[in-house]
Amino acid sequence: MDGYNNYYNVPTGVEPALFVKQFESITLKNLWNGIDVHYYGNSGFLETDYLVAPGADYTQIQIEIKGAKLSNDADGNLIMHTPLGEIREGKLKVYQNNELLEARWVISPTQKGGIIGFDIPNYNPALALRIDPMVRLWGTYYGGSIEDVGNSCATDASGNVYLAGYTTSVTNIASGGHQ
Repeated sequence: MDGYNNYYNVPTGVEPALFVKQFESITLKNLWNGIDVHYYGNSGFLETDYLVAPGADYTQIQIEIKGAKLSNDADGNLIMHTPLGEIREGKLKVYQNNELLEARWVISPTQKGGIIGFDIPNYNPALALRIDPMVRLWGTYYGGSIEDVGNSCATDASGNVYLAGYTTSVTNIASGGHQ
């Protein structure tokens, strides 16, 4: 796409990433045997789809999460309990032949967190499958390496959270938010 991004918020001793090209979408081919991962923008959010070829085993998709206790809520959302608060991933959407299938997150606990995968009980392994984890419902980090001061906090009718203040930190500032 036209334009580029510059990333200056990097750890001490690391050069900033300058003139980083922007892409409308990108697909990582055969990340698992017969499974591609497609990243794309949708209404300002980064989306991820797992594209499972006919005959491929979707249970190969195993994502390790470290530093968080994992659980599911009653609505089927994945919740990552971190020392900084909760990160919520929406309920899974899985499609086969453009039909929505029943699916759920599967959590295998580990000593330092957990491994997430998927359970799709009524799929046809001879047909292609698209696994579409919903956009993150909530997740941001606040707090840098020096001083961070929040002077005001508000929400709007859409549930967005706004924090106003100042910082002298140069790292770990407002990941998932705007600076």
